[in-house]
Amino acid sequence: MDAIELLTTTKGVRRRIDFDRPVPYETLEECVRIAVHAPLGGEEWKPHFLIVDDPSLKEQIGALYNEINAPYIDDIEGKALAAADESSRARIRKVHDTYRWHGDRMAEMPALVIVGVRGRYEDQGQLMQASAYGSILPAAWSFMLAARTQGLGATWTTLHLANADRVAELLKLPEDFTQAVMLAVDYYKGDTFKPATRQPAADYIHRNGWAR
Repeated sequence: MDAIELLTTTKGVRRRIDFDRPVPYETLEECVRIAVHAPLGGEEWKPHFLIVDDPSLKEQIGALYNEINAPYIDDIEGKALAAADESSRARIRKVHDTYRWHGDRMAEMPALVIVGVRGRYEDQGQLMQASAYGSILPAAWSFMLAARTQGLGATWTTLHLANADRVAELLKLPEDFTQAVMLAVDYYKGDTFKPATRQPAADYIHRNGWAR
């Protein structure tokens, strides 16, 4: 696929996961090799990739994830339904049912990849936070793109961060390690994906100031 197709059709994979097909560790290593070529603000913000493919660890992380996911999805679905008209409610329920289903099966994902950086930034100013996350998150996105070129899908998740301390203890992470995102990685069923539905580009653009 060309670059534009790759960028516009790489998105979270949920219902099309092939749970019966393991992901070789070497393939995940290749995705990391590609991902570390993402823009980097400095060596002090070097991203680290924690690949979790041990069934017991995945089961425990999945439980910590769903401890947050289930009530969170109930809450945002309730708010969405309250604000929606009747014609939209079936679609809203379908979308949130997919999120619940994915959370329920998180432990079955072939691999979970947590991307983060050494250092703690939650109490630092906007400059340092932006510098740190601006180095981590491009690498995580590059991992998703690299995975797509290897025939893999990935879903970007952050809800486990509500239990970040317990995940850190489980994985024996350094005390100064900041988790930024967890990618659920898998092979997917089917051939390809269509571009995601988005608003027109003009809705995202502000020129020479906030007012359009």
